Amino acid sequence: MHCRSSNKQKLIEELRFALPLKARARPPLIERLRKTISRDAARSNLPVTNVFDAGENLGLMCQLDLTQYCPQAPHLVVPFEHLALDRGYGLDRKSQRYRRRGARAAPQAS
Repeated sequence: MHCRSSNKQKLIEELRFALPLKARARPPLIERLRKTISRDAARSNLPVTNVFDAGENLGLMCQLDLTQYCPQAPHLVVPFEHLALDRGYGLDRKSQRYRRRGARAAPQAS
């Protein structure tokens, strides 16, 4: 268990060091952005301005800066799993490993 939490903390540190990051919305977030923000936001590279651990139930979360799409609600916090990082950061494999482990460890919804 300690190894998993230290790997998560290391990933958070690496992501924070690279901030601001660009990421594309994955399917669960695309629909939400289309309905609540704009179609442009759903198709764009979104600026990630913060990454944090929201605990065992929520996992890694990312804060997005949506100022250019929605000035009245400029920030949105979403699960890390709802974003695909730009491959240019070199963090995509680490983030994919985190997603796979998180999916196995996450409790099933009833």
